[in-house]
Amino acid sequence: NEDTLVTAVNFNNPLALILADEKTPGGTWISGMQEETLFRRTTLFSHLTKDMYPILEDELLLARNVKVFSLYEDFNNFNIIGHMDFIACPGLKKFNGDKQETIIFKNKIRLIFNTAITYNYSTIVLGALGTGAFGCDKRVVAKCFKDVIDEYFNIYNGNIVFAITGKTFNIFKEIILN
Repeated sequence: NEDTLVTAVNFNNPLALILADEKTPGGTWISGMQEETLFRRTTLFSHLTKDMYPILEDELLLARNVKVFSLYEDFNNFNIIGHMDFIACPGLKKFNGDKQETIIFKNKIRLIFNTAITYNYSTIVLGALGTGAFGCDKRVVAKCFKDVIDEYFNIYNGNIVFAITGKTFNIFKEIILN
């Protein structure tokens, strides 16, 4: 029940998921959504540039060696805390379990896992992809994650961690752990 950065710093060699906007690096920068707060607390803006967008349905972006200067949105101290790698992957808008969209959504999650395997990340820090601004059904999204985690159980040997806050945390906890 923690934020992405606060969670990720507790692990060696983490790959942290950015719940990305498919068209604009950093999203709107004015909301409290996960992507926007990550861009404000890191140097992601220099790694994920406008020319890399849009992110297509079967793509993601990998940002390596990103400087992290604030774990929280407390900007009184601007010290480099460390470096971290991020993966930007947009969810689907208004995804509610449609059969064709479920295939696409699960392929997005598989792409995240395959990237973590390819680059030897020891931890994947995931989030509730698409359940915020994109308005996806939280239970359907959690079930998709559970299904793909089950597929990769004997393939990916690292830590799988979810950084989710609020009511969504309880929904994911219930579905993933059962």
